[in-house]
Amino acid sequence: MVDIKLKDRLLTAQTYIFLAAGFETSSTTMTNTLYELALNQEIQDKLRQEIREHLAKYNGELKYECIEDMEYLDKVLKDMFGFTLKKRIDDKET
Repeated sequence: MVDIKLKDRLLTAQTYIFLAAGFETSSTTMTNTLYELALNQEIQDKLRQEIREHLAKYNGELKYECIEDMEYLDKVLKDMFGFTLKKRIDDKET
């Protein structure tokens, strides 16, 4: 087993890599989601309607409970997480 001494420089580098990796996956998922919504007007309209209804229900405040209550948004995001993961697996195999 290797004994690694943690120094500020190493900790800073590891923190940066951790944040960059997390940001990249989130931004890729958001980009793919927005792209797919742009291609699918019906899904986009249904999602927009759900968001409007929930914002009205919560007096225009975007709180955790409001987002958690959006079932169609949850389905869209879960579908995109699966799509993004499948795309990455397919890309690695080629």
